[in-house]
Amino acid sequence: AYVFAKCGRFSKRDGGMNGYASYAFGKSGAFMAGWTYGLSLLIANIAIAITCVGYGSAFFEVTLSPVETCLYTIAILWICTFANFGGAKITGQIGTFTVWGVILPVCSLGIVGWFWFNPTMYIEAWNPHSLPFGEAVSASIAMTLWAFLGLESACANSEAVENPEKNVPIAVLGGTL
Repeated sequence: AYVFAKCGRFSKRDGGMNGYASYAFGKSGAFMAGWTYGLSLLIANIAIAITCVGYGSAFFEVTLSPVETCLYTIAILWICTFANFGGAKITGQIGTFTVWGVILPVCSLGIVGWFWFNPTMYIEAWNPHSLPFGEAVSASIAMTLWAFLGLESACANSEAVENPEKNVPIAVLGGTL
């Protein structure tokens, strides 16, 4: 996160990671950075949409066939695509709404949940497959790092931000923390 924040200050080019690669490595470096980034976004967005469908089916207690899961996943991807047609302002408003939709329940559960906290259940759920400590930690690293994907998105949209030299590094570091 700190590297992206610093790159935003040193390079005044638009395009985030693609602009930084173009500045440092030329057109071929920018192409490789953009192509691999686009591929990673394709995979990540599909994974997030499938996760939304899975959580939704569990929340509404509905069993979906693989075809239904695929159709709902495609629908979620298209809804998100259409939401982005409105530009950075609409996307920012949707992001603000969804962030508060996550922060408020998590904070309330974090405060109220202590009344029902059971340390035994926490210990049993921490390593459900009874792996040795090193294997359990290494198996969880990929899932932990997955949460940090997207921190570079603040850099990619710097041309739509007021005072990007100040606000983009704050957004990148703040989003990571």
